[in-house]
Amino acid sequence: MILDAFWLALLVKVAATMAVVAGITIAAERGGPYWGGLLCALPLGAGPGYVLLAFEHDAQFIADAALGSVAGNPAVAVYLVAIVWLAPRLAVIPTLLGAIVVWLIAALAIRPVAWTTETATLATAVSILACCWLTRGVASEAPPAAVRPHWLDLPIRAVLVGGAVVGVVTASHAIGPSLTGIAMVFPIVTASFAAVIHSRMGGRAAAATMATAVRALPGFALGLLVVHLLATVNVWLALAAGLAASVAWAVGMMLWRAWRGPAWSTAL
Repeated sequence: MILDAFWLALLVKVAATMAVVAGITIAAERGGPYWGGLLCALPLGAGPGYVLLAFEHDAQFIADAALGSVAGNPAVAVYLVAIVWLAPRLAVIPTLLGAIVVWLIAALAIRPVAWTTETATLATAVSILACCWLTRGVASEAPPAAVRPHWLDLPIRAVLVGGAVVGVVTASHAIGPSLTGIAMVFPIVTASFAAVIHSRMGGRAAAATMATAVRALPGFALGLLVVHLLATVNVWLALAAGLAASVAWAVGMMLWRAWRGPAWSTAL
């Protein structure tokens, strides 16, 4: 009976994850590259994944996994830069394969390091600043045209994200908190969204979307850092505060864009 209840709860959470991804994706597709990049940098995959982890592990595991995720953000940043550089030059599949290879190399380099809160935060900040500089100006190059999605796009992406979340949570008992945290920030959401943007609007629009996502990445990293710092106090408080931090950064970007205009929102 307990086992049946667990699997029922797991299926409900995965279904909820898929529904959130589908809803945010619709909003992002209709808003164009800037809004797409802003929204796809929210914790659409990692957030529900950490909720599931919280049902499986204790507070210390969550804190350690979140530290691994903070340390994994440089790999996400260089992955986004790879898409920015490759998308205008290559077709969809070579672009994504090349970016995923870049992420894997970076993740393998990150994995052996004994990260602390300070070193992980510093590495993330430096890498994001460098990647913002490398993609400067790209986010404003594509027109904010809406995407016309195929009816299969959303179900396929929802299944991919839900499957990735379940896979990482299931493997977490075997691979430990650090590797779980790195795997939790594997950019499955951005990959699926970049594929749709590239195929519907072209490589320049995909590059512009991911360049905006680089600038939204600090909010994602900040949310993970908050989870790491607060998890041992209260896991659910930590998850709520982490989500609030990510959303606050996104809202701040929206307000900055409204105040200073599109050109300022993609500066740096």
